[in-house]
Amino acid sequence: MTRIFARTIVGLGFLAAGVPLAAHHSTAAVYDISTVVTLKGVVTEVTLMNPHGHFSLDVKDPSGKTVNWVVELPAAGALLGRGWKRGDLRTGNDVTVDVWVSKRGANAATARMVHLPDGRSISGATGWDCGSAAQEGCAGPGRLAPVTKQ
Repeated sequence: MTRIFARTIVGLGFLAAGVPLAAHHSTAAVYDISTVVTLKGVVTEVTLMNPHGHFSLDVKDPSGKTVNWVVELPAAGALLGRGWKRGDLRTGNDVTVDVWVSKRGANAATARMVHLPDGRSISGATGWDCGSAAQEGCAGPGRLAPVTKQ
């Protein structure tokens, strides 16, 4: 009886430990992954850190008012693996970024693709952003589709 109880407790512990990890990596829970939106603006802040980096972007709305957006990025190590280099994104850069926007209505988004001033386009998404080919911007599990100009 004691052995069964101990195994049950250990099993429940492993199960409970996995739940926050799955929740943390659910892009669809926080962002509208059904639509890719393109933002154009000036970078006002860059923070590359773990577990997620981010940058702020001043974007002009249709009325001409400047609106600040915060765009989430993967961890610095993940960005390097996708071709990013230190200094690719700097304060003052004019950039275009394809994003999935927050479901919460805030000016927040997560990056799908960042189009840099030098003409390169680099993925800001992670493998878990593409769980199926049905998702906008994805070509199958863990694979990003080429960016289409909007």
